[in-house]
Amino acid sequence: MAKDTAVGDITLEWDQASLRDWDRLISAMPQSPLEQSWAYGLAMAQTTPFNVHTLIARQNRKVIAFSLVYSWRLAGTVTVTKIIRGPLFPNPIDALTRSRLYAEIKAAFPLHKLNFFTWMPEQVSSPEATKFMADVSMRQVITGYSTIWLNLAQSPDVLRSQLDGKWRNQLKKAEAATFKTRISEKGMDLEWLLQKHDEHRKNKQLRAPAGDFVRAVIRLCQGKQHVMVLAAQKRRSNHAAILLLRHGRTATYYIGYSDEIGRRNYLHNLLLWRGIEKLVADGVQWLDLGGIDGQRMPGVSRFKLGLGGTPTTLAGTYL
Repeated sequence: MAKDTAVGDITLEWDQASLRDWDRLISAMPQSPLEQSWAYGLAMAQTTPFNVHTLIARQNRKVIAFSLVYSWRLAGTVTVTKIIRGPLFPNPIDALTRSRLYAEIKAAFPLHKLNFFTWMPEQVSSPEATKFMADVSMRQVITGYSTIWLNLAQSPDVLRSQLDGKWRNQLKKAEAATFKTRISEKGMDLEWLLQKHDEHRKNKQLRAPAGDFVRAVIRLCQGKQHVMVLAAQKRRSNHAAILLLRHGRTATYYIGYSDEIGRRNYLHNLLLWRGIEKLVADGVQWLDLGGIDGQRMPGVSRFKLGLGGTPTTLAGTYL
């Protein structure tokens, strides 16, 4: 992996952070993507050919940015390296400092040493973001990932008032039905969800995380409060379930499944709303609702938009 470097007053530190260090950095962020959590990084290292590395950038000893970096050495010659939704910035930095930082990160993976480096910055799509990447000689190869951020620093009453009218009516119907809901962090509900998720993913050929990878992320999460499985059932049979993962002050809606009965009774609405109520009560500030794509997943995208969050498209992946 790259060695520690210093250019002027900016220093890059590689693989010096502990789990405690990373948790402290993530917990200080109001918003953070799951892909930058310690559990996700270790799951990548344990279930894929990639190794995970920590990068901390300092300016005059103060942390200005940090990121997990994934690398894969091929045949002892070529190194495939990628940054996924990083780096994160504990505090705003000026454009000049960001440009210098980006240049130093890019310089850590020189092409002449057979480094194949791709970068998906956690930066909203804009002309400014495109310029930052162009200034370090990187071009977009994949268009920006889109998600929805829901601000949970509001009361459940306010959040409910912001729901789309159709979504709220579906929730009322689900609440009036006679389905039992429960929250757990493992056990039968989780295994049911993972099995159904994998079957659905394979049948529909979806670009979604495999059940084994999801299981690894869950296993590596620190503490019960980081994993929330919500399930709805009737007569001891599950008809819907979702998985929410907490990382710092953020949670991510990671996977979910509803059968025909669940869809007909809007149980996904019910479970997500129950999860939101619990996250608000636990002090979580933001919920990342996961990917949306109006062309490939129009129904899923409309469902997530109905929660009243803010659609966000990132700058894309660069090479």
